[in-house]
Amino acid sequence: SFALFLLGTELKENNSDYREKYQNALKIIKESVRAYPHSLLHDKSLYLQAILLESLDKKYAAQKIWKILVQNDKPSTYVHHAHTALGDFFFHAEKYQSAFIEYQKAKNILLQLKDNFSSYYELKSWYRLAWSAYFSGKMQDAIEACYALFSLPKEGLTQDEKRLLIRDAAKIISRSFIEIEDIISIKRLVKKRIPNPYWGAVSLSLMNRWQQENALQKASDMALWALKNDQTSYEFPEILSQLEK
Repeated sequence: SFALFLLGTELKENNSDYREKYQNALKIIKESVRAYPHSLLHDKSLYLQAILLESLDKKYAAQKIWKILVQNDKPSTYVHHAHTALGDFFFHAEKYQSAFIEYQKAKNILLQLKDNFSSYYELKSWYRLAWSAYFSGKMQDAIEACYALFSLPKEGLTQDEKRLLIRDAAKIISRSFIEIEDIISIKRLVKKRIPNPYWGAVSLSLMNRWQQENALQKASDMALWALKNDQTSYEFPEILSQLEK
């Protein structure tokens, strides 16, 4: 069945008819899961079954399989992926509290089995946790997730992925300063809470907010401070353009 899945994937990439291969693989896996519920490969079979269902656009059927898989109390990469998939399902349905719970369980398993995951998966786990916490109104959890995103190595990320991750983390953290009006206090907090070289990214998020509020002097002040204190600020053309206004 796994060979059929791989063949179907290859056909899909070549824009060929992959669905028949996926459906045949799904039939074999379903029978295997039913016939051998105590097999050592049971979790892997459930995982593959859910992936096939998702590939066939059967999202709700896949969700049922993910829910079965997370009932396994023993941490594994398959259970981690199941919690992540359920979190994604809830997040896209705007059920952010439920998504946060699933992402948190996935992150806990990842930390227990850290040797089985690359830093790329750890980054993705913290990224999901940051946004679900933010939309759930759990600002402290969101901020802690962003600190993790800043501190972890960015191995395996493309430049675009790295830029998106840093900007989104900076955006969430900058919103935690929303009630603070004094720019000197904000600069002090950025230095205290944010590791350099991410001051420029946080400064940019603050500048965007002040531009929307027409507080252009504060935006320019923050741009100058960022350029002076964080060399990576020169990677953001928006900061340089702010000084031209």
